[in-house]
Amino acid sequence: MVARNETEMRVERQVLGHQRRRESGRPFWSTRPFGFERDGRHRAAEAEALRQAYRDVLTGVSLWSIAKDWNTRGLLSPHGNEWRSSNLRGVLLKPRNAGIQTYSQWVEKPDGKRVRLTEETGAGNWDAIVSEGMFRALVRYLSDPERNTGGGGKRKALLSGVVRCSKCQAVATQGWSKKNAAGERYRIYTCSGGRCITCPADALDSFVVRKVIDKAEEWNAAPATDNADEEREAELPAEETAASERRTALAEMFAVGDIDGSTLRTGIARCDAT
Repeated sequence: MVARNETEMRVERQVLGHQRRRESGRPFWSTRPFGFERDGRHRAAEAEALRQAYRDVLTGVSLWSIAKDWNTRGLLSPHGNEWRSSNLRGVLLKPRNAGIQTYSQWVEKPDGKRVRLTEETGAGNWDAIVSEGMFRALVRYLSDPERNTGGGGKRKALLSGVVRCSKCQAVATQGWSKKNAAGERYRIYTCSGGRCITCPADALDSFVVRKVIDKAEEWNAAPATDNADEEREAELPAEETAASERRTALAEMFAVGDIDGSTLRTGIARCDAT
């Protein structure tokens, strides 16, 4: 009974402490956030990098490019980790960068699962790194559904991870071009190693599909042969005919996107080995 009472009193003191901190507006960060000191002062180099990142993202620069630049310059996370698009995005979406205070708490859902909810509670008493207007604009931009290029665990790009850069041999990944004068963007393939080259994805996909179909038709075509050739072809074992049919089926599946290039190459190699 005594232990339970002490626990309840400790929880109550913590709740009251959090409430006083929210009312005072002073920073309460368990670890030093990027761009700030623990007391809310700015860490100059990181704060300036954040300001530039907001400007760059809103003008079309990719998160990947900014993360690569920060890593090259040695601007690592407060835990000493390198930046990726995902953790950089998380930092840019922090309201504290605009001087906005937040409060998080765990809430139990009807199904018994606990989720952490964060709400804005007003202005903090530390200096903002960027204006609230710029912060809100970036949130809207990064939340735009058109920017979601993830596959949800399913392959969406025919050649992503299959073709390689002609300069550095890194695999190509799918991305999106910058907006043109009409405000439109289109899919591209770009080098994952250093963004050496980019190529319109739709045009390249169409070219590859046509080539695969042409190759499949070559496999199915009956070449002109003399009598001796016809005799030799008639003597081919049933296994070779089956292998040819499997190669054609593999090509057709690759053309429509059911399998990727690696699976296609593996399957053809197995057919050739029979």
